Amino acid sequence: MRNQNILLISPDAWGKYYLSKHHYAICLAKHNKVWFLNHVNADLSARRVRVLDTEIPNLKVVNYRSSMRGLRYYPNVLKQQIFRQQQQAIMAEIGAEMDLVWSFDPYRFTDWSTFGAKFNLFHPVDLYHSPIELQVAANAQVIFATSQKILDRYQSLSIPSYFINHGLAPDFVNSRPAKLSLDGRRKIKAGLAGNLLHKHLAREVLLGLCKEQQLVDFYFIGPKGEGQELDLESRTFLKKLAAQDNVHFVDTLPYIDLRAVLLQLDLLMICYNVDRYEEAPPNPHKLLEYLSVGKVVVSNYFDVYKQQRHLIQMSDSLSDYSETFAKTITKLEHHNAAETIKLRQEYAGEFSYDKQLRKIERIIADLKKPEMQNNIGSKT
Repeated sequence: MRNQNILLISPDAWGKYYLSKHHYAICLAKHNKVWFLNHVNADLSARRVRVLDTEIPNLKVVNYRSSMRGLRYYPNVLKQQIFRQQQQAIMAEIGAEMDLVWSFDPYRFTDWSTFGAKFNLFHPVDLYHSPIELQVAANAQVIFATSQKILDRYQSLSIPSYFINHGLAPDFVNSRPAKLSLDGRRKIKAGLAGNLLHKHLAREVLLGLCKEQQLVDFYFIGPKGEGQELDLESRTFLKKLAAQDNVHFVDTLPYIDLRAVLLQLDLLMICYNVDRYEEAPPNPHKLLEYLSVGKVVVSNYFDVYKQQRHLIQMSDSLSDYSETFAKTITKLEHHNAAETIKLRQEYAGEFSYDKQLRKIERIIADLKKPEMQNNIGSKT
């Protein structure tokens, strides 16, 4: 994909920390012109639409505001009219014709025709609860998603749909030496990176592990509700964790420093309450990042990785998680053998954003062939 004008629609704003949308935008900008459309900015008052340069060549950020609040509650006809007006204002300010619209956002724009792109792509990376997501997705000529469970939500649209796994960020390929050394007197170090108050985390299981496994130091790396008004359940959970002398809280780290800290751990954890929450992440991004570190991972079951159970210690149900953890730490030397660490790292390395983008480009090229115009399929 070269010399194209691309509008990338993101539900997550351009900023200091990069998610998949931002990494794809950076990759695309190497050989194309990219406009990264932020979500509605209620504080933008000087102009209705602003196009700003970023530190990345060929990549601009588009901010826009809306005078209408609570748009999701408006009747569809009025909502579509407002969307159309916003799109017209955005395209007028950009001042270029689009070759591709690439949307990660299931909440905006039910009719993409106003963008006037030659090709439309919808790319949901999470399970969303948007009342208009099917209308949004119906604009696409192809749908990519990070799990079959997500793709199944759009089956009724009969649009070519493909599984594309998450990408591995460059900072997890080329990290710098650790600036932080992890304290702890115990022989085994286990850690979980991410928002400790994520609503789908299996809090009781995590707390139980910290109490049971007194020979393990547990490190929780990332936000813990700082600056937020926390509910009683969250405050109690944090208080009980903090009371354990084998629990250590580590502040949120820049991506480029995170991998070096994870390398100091013996075991990495993912523990979502998939039994209780159907919408819990079906394929969390951090699992691929963990694999790039190479150390053994203990996680709940993810169908996406059912063929990689030699690399990941997955519990079949939440009730088995503590047992899976216990069995794993008794065989740490085996699970963290040099050849197994290398296998995990090599597996993760196959999913760099550049490589994922090339896979997507090949699929789009095939779909543009006349004989493929009406083809519907699923790719893993």
